[in-house]
Amino acid sequence: PPGFEWERISASDVSNLSAFETSIQSRDQFFGVGRCIICRTDSPLNDCHIIPQCEQLTVNRGWVPASAKATAMHEPRNGILMCSNHHGQFNSDQFFIRYIPEVEKFIFNNYSDKGQGDLKQYHGKAVALDIKHRYSPYAALFLIHEMRVRGFNPFQAPIIELGIDPSWQDWISDFDVFDSSKGVFKRDRKQRGPDPPGANPSSTSMPPASSTAAASSSRTRTILIGPPDEDVIDDILTSMHAMPTWRAGVLEGMIWDGTADENVRQYVTGMQLEDAQT
Repeated sequence: PPGFEWERISASDVSNLSAFETSIQSRDQFFGVGRCIICRTDSPLNDCHIIPQCEQLTVNRGWVPASAKATAMHEPRNGILMCSNHHGQFNSDQFFIRYIPEVEKFIFNNYSDKGQGDLKQYHGKAVALDIKHRYSPYAALFLIHEMRVRGFNPFQAPIIELGIDPSWQDWISDFDVFDSSKGVFKRDRKQRGPDPPGANPSSTSMPPASSTAAASSSRTRTILIGPPDEDVIDDILTSMHAMPTWRAGVLEGMIWDGTADENVRQYVTGMQLEDAQT
């Protein structure tokens, strides 16, 4: 009857959504436990979308591969794992995340007066995303969210100044979550070592940031994060197209039913190898 209709969801949609959740949860886990990439909270967690939908324009401009999932809700590289608090603040445009090619990190930027108390402690530090994972987010998608954040906060200073080598969020360093020798996070439970003195492994509270503050004072050069112009966008796209996540995303969408020459041509075009050789 009217008012009691239900939305039909195909088996393929359910399968794709399950793959989306599984991919994000396997990527955003540390020592075998899924956690918010910002604050380390392990419950409650949300599988969050960076942008609500992938328009054809994002494909045409090379922001996502032509072979990306048809809908944004199914594309794991358009998702991140966050606690319910940061998910709400992300969707209400209180902060944005910017990928900085020079340091190969995704940086948290507090951009709203509403979040000064809670969000200030995360500002200018890298969140728990690494560029070597096959499901690392498409970095350019964060720019779409950033422009929305800037638009909803028109009276904030447009330029954000950071140290030349932004540190990780405090919990990443204090719990030795990142393997700097390999450039990846320690996701396997077996990789866990002893917790730092006085630390509670299940705690979601943040440790003191005194070491970070001391390190910041010694920096002499800065990174300026302003509204993304053409040069900034080109730098991010160039870096993103060289990442394993981009190549994996392109390969996942290819159909190898042509001739050998056609398949080779498809691979060269999809990987943009022709551009690299010119």
